[in-house]
Amino acid sequence: MGKVRKTSYIEIRKRKRIVQEKPTLGQKALIIFKREVQQASFQQIADECGLSVYGVIGICQKKEEIRFALANGANPNRKTTKVNLQFPQIDEQCLKFLKMAREKRIPWLTVDLPALLELIHPENIWNCDETGIWWRNAGTKSLVFGNKQDKGIKIAKDRITAHISVSGGGRKLPLWIINTSAQPRSFERNAVFNINSDDYGFNYSYNKTAWMTTVIFEEYLDWFNALMVKEERHILLLVDNFSGHNVTSRPNIELRFLPPNCTAKAQPCDAGIIKCLKDEYKKFLYKRVFTNMQHVSNVESFVKGLTIFDAVDWLVEAWKLVKPSTIVNCFHKCKIVDELWMDVPVEEPSETELIQISQFAENVVGFDDDVS
Repeated sequence: MGKVRKTSYIEIRKRKRIVQEKPTLGQKALIIFKREVQQASFQQIADECGLSVYGVIGICQKKEEIRFALANGANPNRKTTKVNLQFPQIDEQCLKFLKMAREKRIPWLTVDLPALLELIHPENIWNCDETGIWWRNAGTKSLVFGNKQDKGIKIAKDRITAHISVSGGGRKLPLWIINTSAQPRSFERNAVFNINSDDYGFNYSYNKTAWMTTVIFEEYLDWFNALMVKEERHILLLVDNFSGHNVTSRPNIELRFLPPNCTAKAQPCDAGIIKCLKDEYKKFLYKRVFTNMQHVSNVESFVKGLTIFDAVDWLVEAWKLVKPSTIVNCFHKCKIVDELWMDVPVEEPSETELIQISQFAENVVGFDDDVS
């Protein structure tokens, strides 16, 4: 004889309960009446109305809103207290205002900005921006042979922020690095203390999120202004409308904020300078991976051994490799400067360098060994 399955209390409740549609305002008022006047429990009301206990509690919590809606002539058969008002004339005026506001963004770039920059030398037109650097991220894609499949790797989420500043004449300031630690251990092991651009080629700040803040941006502007005062130079600094940039100008730095949602077209840093910096950084990262390929089991375990000192060191070197012509051409692309620079021809690797690369490739892995 088979075992008799016991019916749980919850199943009995579910069978008794009749599932109804969302109650109307009139039904909600009745539920509130039963709760307040008849002193019925939430469970009793839920069983009678076919609702859940939490649904009844939610209705009772909104009793003032429901009473106000009914007192002001709301239809008791309606299910919500929200009223969908239709005012076509107001909608039409709002649409006209929206179109006018959107159209004003283009004249700012094509009329107002050129007029502003007309009498300013490109060396005195600057742009600054921040970008997140996922410094342990070696990528998520790979090459495989034939129909073989390779398991994915966990993306490293270690991030710092790099703040860059460039001019229309191709000049660039030292990077401003933002991290979460005041003094990382890897810095101490490499005797890096009291960081400043004069000694180490970059400036350093920190907070718990490693993002740019108003406090850090104020610190950056004060440092930048002191540099311009020393050079007896007055500049125009173009920045996006990020809330952390909402500060006052300095004596030698005039801030101008770009319109929202147009930084990709109007901001040189977003026109290719940041991408160039990240590409150069990736080269240093991959070079370290390839150099140690024989000594590690996989890339995921290898990047865990990288330190913030390695990342900042590579970033500083990568920033040096960003060409002045790249910077000027990005300003030209954004129609901020008229001048266009040609890239310097890339030098071909010497015969000695080619031999070293060939020997390195042979030592890393042999094709016959790999497929045997």
